[in-house]
Amino acid sequence: YICLVNSKIILLLLALNPLIGQDRSIIFSTGAPSGIEGHSIHWDGYTGQSVSDRFSIASDMVLEAIKVYASNVSNSANAIIILQADNNNSPGEEIYSWQVDVALETHGNNYFLINTTDLCIYLVENNYYWITLHANDSESEIIWYYSNNATFPFSISIDLGSNWAE
Repeated sequence: YICLVNSKIILLLLALNPLIGQDRSIIFSTGAPSGIEGHSIHWDGYTGQSVSDRFSIASDMVLEAIKVYASNVSNSANAIIILQADNNNSPGEEIYSWQVDVALETHGNNYFLINTTDLCIYLVENNYYWITLHANDSESEIIWYYSNNATFPFSISIDLGSNWAE
């Protein structure tokens, strides 16, 4: 009798899984860069260039990972990656941020991957979001490589994200 009850519970859970499960996906992937051109990310202690890419999603999702193609120019390449909400077609309120040493964490193809599955970051369908890259200190200089995919608008800031321009 216990096996029959356990089997029914398992079948019920399997049947309900699509209704109660979460959609998960890597939603920010601009594709591999076609060359070595990129945005220079740096900070001199007062001013510096930051770059942000805008993206949207087609349905409610939980963010699984962020993959960024970048490499270090300086020996030290400490960066801050920020997931931001959209604010009238510019990066807005911070949703979450990560500190990354690009020099240490970049894989062989000039990318690093931030896994976010343990954070349960929910993103709402038909909303825009931004991925922003800042240098974390004045010794760090980083190149964020251009993508083959030109459908991701980007914005540049020369004051660490206080003001943005396309």
